Amino acid sequence: MKFKHVVVTSLIAGLAGCHTSNDSDLDAFITQTKASAKITATQVPELPRYQAVAFVPSGKNQPFALGGELDADTGGKNVIDCWQPDYNNESYPLARYDVTSLTFKGVMGQANALFALIETPEGQIETARIGDILGNNHGRIARVGKAELELVEQLSDGRGCWQSRTTKLALN
Repeated sequence: MKFKHVVVTSLIAGLAGCHTSNDSDLDAFITQTKASAKITATQVPELPRYQAVAFVPSGKNQPFALGGELDADTGGKNVIDCWQPDYNNESYPLARYDVTSLTFKGVMGQANALFALIETPEGQIETARIGDILGNNHGRIARVGKAELELVEQLSDGRGCWQSRTTKLALN
């Protein structure tokens, strides 16, 4: 029991010693800092009011209609004097797909008459040969090799004319 009294007395004496503090410097610094603090705010400029402009279609220009350029010599009529692709590609089942979605899976046949094996996005394997249309850019197969397939695509320039681009599909 005596031991408990000694421990409790020691703890009380120790805690009483912590009560005396020398924080006067800290209190003075905090008081001085609070007194010298200034609130500054910059004036935000007022933004101009947004005024919506109503769109009134005039019907003069059709932004999605393909056509040639207007020529002053023909009285402002559209002139298209460049090559146009054949749009009759219903007989080619691979013409409706994008070339990037088709996969060149292999070849079959003899050296002078190779057929390309093309996988569609649905997983079906179709055969194609030189001259067939592949992809929705009117790509005509120019060469079927054992490791790659070469086709010449026709890309619209947006003014009614078409440019050729050679694309190769590697064996996958």
